[in-house]
Amino acid sequence: MSTMYVNKVQELNVGSGVQIPGHVIQQAYIQQDTVISTSTTMNYSSSLPTVGQGALVFSKSFTPKSDNSVIEIFFQTYASSSGVHNAIFALFEDTVCKTAVAPRHTYVSEAQDAQTMMVNIPNTSLTARTYSVRAGCQPGNGATLYINSYPRYIGVPQTVMVIREIAQ
Repeated sequence: MSTMYVNKVQELNVGSGVQIPGHVIQQAYIQQDTVISTSTTMNYSSSLPTVGQGALVFSKSFTPKSDNSVIEIFFQTYASSSGVHNAIFALFEDTVCKTAVAPRHTYVSEAQDAQTMMVNIPNTSLTARTYSVRAGCQPGNGATLYINSYPRYIGVPQTVMVIREIAQ
């Protein structure tokens, strides 16, 4: 096996892009600081949440540039609730739940918890898709979930999602 050392890799004028395994092909960054307050519920214990449940936190259309890549998604927000319950966050690719978290909120009101999700999704298509995050409450307890509510630094995003397409 040979090793090749280079200072720069540059694409030819064919428009196909240089795709070195492990390197980022493209990236989308979504941020917001809008206050979201919801009492809607989502599936909690036995089945994944569905795209019709909870409140929409945000969504982003994304079209892969390679049909041999991995889509890496990172999401983080800060949330509090009106009572002790499990706050549910779910990430969807179109209508399919790709990952979900349901951490227990043991504090009420101004106690913030960081909610984080990260997932790698194998990609074999150039088809556009929409990635969205939905949030809701555990059924049966009447709690309210607050996102981006306290402390609220207006203009400073407390909720972010990064979508990266990584070459294989």
